[in-house]
Amino acid sequence: MPDDSPDRSDDAVTRSRMERLRGEQAKLTGRLERTREQLEAKRPDSPFLDTALRALERDVAAGGGVLAGAVAFRVFLFMIPYVFLVVVVFGLGASAGDEDPTTLARSAGIGGVARKAFEAIGDLSTTERIISFFVAASALLLATRALLKVLRIVHALVWRTRAGKPVSMARAAGVLVLVVTAALALVGLIGKLRGESFVIGLVATLLFVVIPCVIWVVVSWHMPHAPGIPWTALLPGAIFFGLGLGVLHVITVYWIAAQIEHKTDTYGAIGSALVLLLWAYLLGRLITSAAVINETLWARDVERRRARGEHRRGERDAP
Repeated sequence: MPDDSPDRSDDAVTRSRMERLRGEQAKLTGRLERTREQLEAKRPDSPFLDTALRALERDVAAGGGVLAGAVAFRVFLFMIPYVFLVVVVFGLGASAGDEDPTTLARSAGIGGVARKAFEAIGDLSTTERIISFFVAASALLLATRALLKVLRIVHALVWRTRAGKPVSMARAAGVLVLVVTAALALVGLIGKLRGESFVIGLVATLLFVVIPCVIWVVVSWHMPHAPGIPWTALLPGAIFFGLGLGVLHVITVYWIAAQIEHKTDTYGAIGSALVLLLWAYLLGRLITSAAVINETLWARDVERRRARGEHRRGERDAP
């Protein structure tokens, strides 16, 4: 009879590994459950922990991951005609082919990385530039309008209100394009200032955080939110957005730029597009999280004021 002991030995090893994996999974699940119970026990005594858990619960309830994906897709569709228009039509990316993505990222942020994708297009004739201008401008207008609609829908879902419409969609689209252009110009200016001196670099870094905060307060104010809310209630989310954008810039310089260089060499334009889509998703996560933070803090503040009002009425009505 043939000896099947090796097969039985392999089956025993496989079963042993599966049992160990199940055991490790059970231990991990138990740790997570105990951690959750400990956090819930500490929640009433810790306002910060209560707010953080509320924000997490609100993000899950609103579908933050799905909303971030919707924003990412629209941001990506916005980036393609915008970068094409700026780089190819106006010829502002002529030197991109001579620089590596990391250098471009440090000098111009994600805009510098994105323009690397158009280095193979080459020079355009005057006729081609005119045709490209109208095609890219039309595509950019449609993409900007779609991005604005998604941003309004995302904020409406987080704030549990109606999305509504801006007074003028064309004007809002133009303002958004100008804001993006100014932001990319600011990144390029900050990249140059960092090379001057330590003090100038420190000031530039602070500007890189403060200016996006100010911009996002204005953007959030024009997005759907709770009625009667002061602009200061939108400040926490704006601070989170500004700090997160600074972290995202660091990730862009030291990781995303390298991934684009690697993926472009391996997979061509598709690899570059996938990495840019990842960057857009991270940006979308920042946007949705900023809205969730503002809504959570405002709801908590409303609850506290309502509780104080009920307590005062109870004291007045007491004999």
